[in-house]
Amino acid sequence: MVRTGPNGGPERKAQRDYYVGNASTWKDVPQPEIMKVDLDLNLDPAANSIAVKGSYGLRNSTDKPMRRIAVTPDSTFEGVKFTFEGKTWDPEEATKERKANPRNPACENSSGLWIFTPKEPLAPGAEVTLGFEHVAHVPAGTRKNPAGAGEFILPAGTVLNSFGVSFMPMLGYVDGVGMDPERTPEAKRPEPDDWKKVTKTAFGTGGHTTMTARVQLPAEYRANMPGVCTSDTVDGATRTMEWKSDHPIMAVNLVAGKWQESKGERTAIWHLPAHSFNIPAMLEALDGAHEWYSKWFWPYPWKELRISEFPGLAGYAQGFPTNIVFSESIGFLSKPSAEQDAPFMIVAHETAHQWWGNILPPGDAPGGNILSEGMAHFSTARLFRQLRGDRARQAFMREIEFSYANQRSVDEERPMTEIDGNRRGDTTLTYDKGGWVFWMLMELLGQEKMDEGLQAFIGKFKDGPDYPLLQDFVESMRPFAKDPAAYDAFVDQWFLGVVVPEIKVDSATCTAPAKEGDPWRTVVKVRNAGTGTVTLEMAVTNGKDRWPEASLPRTAEERAAAATQSEDFRDARALQVIAADQELEYVFETPFEPKKAVADPDVRTLMLGRKTAEADVTPASSR
Repeated sequence: MVRTGPNGGPERKAQRDYYVGNASTWKDVPQPEIMKVDLDLNLDPAANSIAVKGSYGLRNSTDKPMRRIAVTPDSTFEGVKFTFEGKTWDPEEATKERKANPRNPACENSSGLWIFTPKEPLAPGAEVTLGFEHVAHVPAGTRKNPAGAGEFILPAGTVLNSFGVSFMPMLGYVDGVGMDPERTPEAKRPEPDDWKKVTKTAFGTGGHTTMTARVQLPAEYRANMPGVCTSDTVDGATRTMEWKSDHPIMAVNLVAGKWQESKGERTAIWHLPAHSFNIPAMLEALDGAHEWYSKWFWPYPWKELRISEFPGLAGYAQGFPTNIVFSESIGFLSKPSAEQDAPFMIVAHETAHQWWGNILPPGDAPGGNILSEGMAHFSTARLFRQLRGDRARQAFMREIEFSYANQRSVDEERPMTEIDGNRRGDTTLTYDKGGWVFWMLMELLGQEKMDEGLQAFIGKFKDGPDYPLLQDFVESMRPFAKDPAAYDAFVDQWFLGVVVPEIKVDSATCTAPAKEGDPWRTVVKVRNAGTGTVTLEMAVTNGKDRWPEASLPRTAEERAAAATQSEDFRDARALQVIAADQELEYVFETPFEPKKAVADPDVRTLMLGRKTAEADVTPASSR
């Protein structure tokens, strides 16, 4: 059973044959754009199967005729059939055609890559329909030492998507199939000016696809897909649902479960009845993101926004258009801490992908994915501040700063414009450093100019065909900088270079007032043991807690109280520019006795070793 399963010898050989037989010819061949998807789906959770019959409406969006069109079904699909230009092809018919017309077959199955030759080359702007039919089992067969699954059809629930070939064929050659992970070469490094060329979308169809789907499944289940449900009927033991995208999408997903619905003001969460503890916080984030991301970035174009829960065989969430999928493990069953509400945070991040990834798909080259994941972290930080106050925002940013400091690979870290996800440490650069640098850019530009620039950037690139990279972002945002020289210096450091300050407070001493009414005088000596030049805010405080004792706020009143600075807290602040290896002296005169010196008290500057960026204040006479 293992041998004939998806990671057994025969399947590995089939995937290897796919790579060997097609990679050199088909890897970079342009394919038509999927403009329409029409699906008839019959989902059987008990048999972990789905019967699929559908079609793709394809358009040649290039400026050259296309002589051949390729499509990849999963090698485990059963009963595979394709329909093209009025003729239906199965493996047997494809073999006959290959033998009858070896030089120019109308249909060819090339080791799993199906290739169709139109009667006439598909002209620029022309359209053609490709039909398909098969049965998919997900997972297919028995694996050796299985450890969870990213997609599955099970009695407990279903989660499927079109990013792979789990239940729908993918257009073109699928890069990476059949390659030995230990011998996979590094992706080709682009030339410095390649970003100025037209860049294809990094994932999905580019946001131009319309979808209609009809789903049949057992009556006790519900299935959610992108768009709106236009019909939901039950006939005996069978439920039939019809779905339609009310605005173009870039991917299709299908999630099913035995759920109940919890409604927000303009959103909904579909979840198991027993998994309700975190629902209020998740709805708060979902509604808040819908409102504020629409104001900050771009108006939300779809009618609905929902979260659909799936079983914890995998611990991820993904922001598919209108239909965010959430593992029970990381949202519904997460235990929030007093300082960090994980369910809120994950919802805020994944909802941000409705904008950064769906409305605006990133380009497929280094520096592209940061515009998806880094921007999602940036959006999360802003939503925390908007809904939970700056205390919650600071906690989130300290957390991702700590992650970056501990997961970065110092020797391999490259400029953000060169990050492609293939090196050690690239993940934390993409998410954590990316989110931080976008935040600091907003601090430089100001929130109003930042949002004005982001809206112009999305408007310019959201419809393609040139999808953006980080260099496009940098160029697009420059006109919104009040100080172009300061903007260029920021870009040179944080986007085009590799810097990170490491602030150390070497000493903090104070002198008591000589007489009543005089101030306390404090001298703080600080140095940047890291790299980069930043404007550093330094503070001395009276040692009292800045915030109330941490608790898990669940009501609006509790959240407001937790975000309110304590009345007996006092501080004084000063700003100076500090460069790498530079030592500075800050001098404060305060009416209160200073107890602690803290660098970057509002968590606005990315740095290493934040714990060393503060110190107790000692009397000058005691040193």
